[in-house]
Amino acid sequence: MASEEAHLRFDLDMDLITHLAQENSKRNWQVVVDYVGNDSVKFDAVMELFLHGPHLIVQRIGQPFGTMVEKHPHFLFPYIPQLIAYLKTNPIDAVKRNVMRSFQWIELPEEYVGDIFDIGMLFLKTQTEPKAIKVFSLTVLRQICERYPALTNEVLFQLEIVMKGDASAGVLSRGAKEMKKLKAILAQN
Repeated sequence: MASEEAHLRFDLDMDLITHLAQENSKRNWQVVVDYVGNDSVKFDAVMELFLHGPHLIVQRIGQPFGTMVEKHPHFLFPYIPQLIAYLKTNPIDAVKRNVMRSFQWIELPEEYVGDIFDIGMLFLKTQTEPKAIKVFSLTVLRQICERYPALTNEVLFQLEIVMKGDASAGVLSRGAKEMKKLKAILAQN
């Protein structure tokens, strides 16, 4: 195991693309997260691949990207405009899922809240969006409503539609939790 991990680190030091192409596993994702650590230059390399890499690599780097942002939210701020533009192109599901997941871990700068709110609402409304994208979007939308309570009714209305039409356990569970928080926002305002 130790020599295997050393081999993965050696490959990673040489070429992130080659490393990610080797295998798609939780263990491999963790090696990437550990390699980047708190190094913003290495995170920049991850972002370059996430934003402009080949399809397979973009898919595989999504999970480590989300984990890195959870650990080091400050890494994300310079990339918010690019990520918003990327989301507007209707990228692959891995991008949408992990970008919305990453937005949960930061306080969104005010100048981007409107775009992110619109994107999150679109994801929530679109019946064909995968459940995980809806779930992460819902949390981001609720966080926006905490700052801008006037938006709460709009999110609640759409959430009720989603929960009536979507029997997925994940959406129903997160939806119920977020609905309770959204109703609390309304009660306070």
